[in-house]
Amino acid sequence: MNTHENFDLEKAIARRDKLRGKYNRSGLSNTDYNELLQLDKAIEQAIKNGDSK
Repeated sequence: MNTHENFDLEKAIARRDKLRGKYNRSGLSNTDYNELLQLDKAIEQAIKNGDSK
């Protein structure tokens, strides 16, 4: 996962949305599903910390 210094919130949200769409259509591999969970946590944390640039 990205460090806080180089975390790009917009790219993370776009990636999360892409994975969610794939999940809704046909499911995800374990790797992709784990990435989706990590992105959700990182995005939530960034928003809580006000790091949305």
